[in-house]
Amino acid sequence: MRAPDRKGDRRQERRRAVKALEEAARPAGLEPLPRDPCASDVRLFAAQARERMAGTPAAADIDACWERLLSSGAGRERGSAAETASEAGVSAAPRLCETGVEGDLRLRQAGQGYHIRSHAFMLTFNNAAFVEADWPSFQAWAAGKQRTLKARAWAACMETPREGHEPPQEHVACETDASAQSPRVHLHAFFYWTSKDGFRGNSREMLSFRGVPPRVDVCSEHRGPTHFRQAALHGLWYVSVGKLGTLHADTNYKAWRDYLPQSAWLRSLWNWKKLSHERYLELSVQFRSGHVSRKREAEEVMRDEAERREEKEKIAARGLVYRELAPVEDMTEAEKAHKEQFTRQSVRYKALVYDRPSGTGKSIRAAQMYGAEHAFIVDCQNAAVPDLRGLSREKHSCLVLDEVPSVDFALNNKRLLMSHIDGAKLGQSATQMYSYNVWWWRKPIVITSNKWACTYEKASPEDRDWLDKNVLCQRLDAPVS
Repeated sequence: MRAPDRKGDRRQERRRAVKALEEAARPAGLEPLPRDPCASDVRLFAAQARERMAGTPAAADIDACWERLLSSGAGRERGSAAETASEAGVSAAPRLCETGVEGDLRLRQAGQGYHIRSHAFMLTFNNAAFVEADWPSFQAWAAGKQRTLKARAWAACMETPREGHEPPQEHVACETDASAQSPRVHLHAFFYWTSKDGFRGNSREMLSFRGVPPRVDVCSEHRGPTHFRQAALHGLWYVSVGKLGTLHADTNYKAWRDYLPQSAWLRSLWNWKKLSHERYLELSVQFRSGHVSRKREAEEVMRDEAERREEKEKIAARGLVYRELAPVEDMTEAEKAHKEQFTRQSVRYKALVYDRPSGTGKSIRAAQMYGAEHAFIVDCQNAAVPDLRGLSREKHSCLVLDEVPSVDFALNNKRLLMSHIDGAKLGQSATQMYSYNVWWWRKPIVITSNKWACTYEKASPEDRDWLDKNVLCQRLDAPVS
């Protein structure tokens, strides 16, 4: 008799648990997890979901899904188990690491009344009464606690929440006039012990700052001393590194002086968008090894993001300008014929040409004909072939080839200008390495030119015959109203 496939059953249960977590976290607007995510990805996803949905009824659903994940093994690395919570002295289930802290740094929340035993933990203080002016006293408090608790290292920071990441308000307080005018801040403090005993406590009250008890996130120790030390150093670095939203940060245990940080920590913060590109590159230089590839990657991302922002601004500007333009009503015979042909199906269609002179509003009228906001306008002044890689049938209502230098441009792009049912291939060369296809069938094409008439006269009889059959020419001698 064949033994049951228990490993396969666990794998299926893990996938169902991850899917349940994704469904519960849907209101948080997070990107979905990859197929078969690793335990670190699942923990980070759960942490960010819990942070965004703190204080809402859905937060309980996230906790329930996390409990299910623990039982299925999706929330822990190989070699860990749910029972290891007791090893850290925390009877609550391991839950929700600090967003942006991945892999080895697995933090567990210890609520009030729990017995806390640990060699490293992070404290988080959220209170509406905290303002930026409280930083000197909090810095002194953290340094004093390090001496009082006999910790080896401490790190502290004051942060403002990033947009869309308002921290949970565990301790609500009435805002004074001063705090209402200042940005909302929250505080982090991290402590690390190298002594044998570490920290022992049975209440969060002994860790309170100005009467506000903290959230305590304990660094797990069950993976061995080497992994634990790296996890603890990761926590120190995370708190002190200076991320987006960090107003102040300080530590007595400096990176590159007292320990060597890992480049993976840097990339993790950048991927979670907790570092600006400039700060990422500034820190990348200090890591040295691998800086060239990180710099190349960051510069590519910055270029692409700049292009996307510029495209959005362009679309917004076009919308503001063209939205005020009224549709063309007093159409000429050529314009009426051009528009009417698209009401019936055909193998090919005629292009419309606006000819001459400059300052008559050819480009604006061309865009107005078929919806200015959605026209795809290409500058062809010095081009033999138009670049249409951004042309989309779904987004654009018409194609405007602006400032065409002569009829030779049309004669060299016949298949394109006919809006042929078989489409056209552009970017051709001897090797065809960069060629691409454009299918613009039954879609309008409008050409504007200052030299159409004079170059038409110089064309051969065969070329003029083709132009007469496939192009509708409209001369504009006066500015368009």
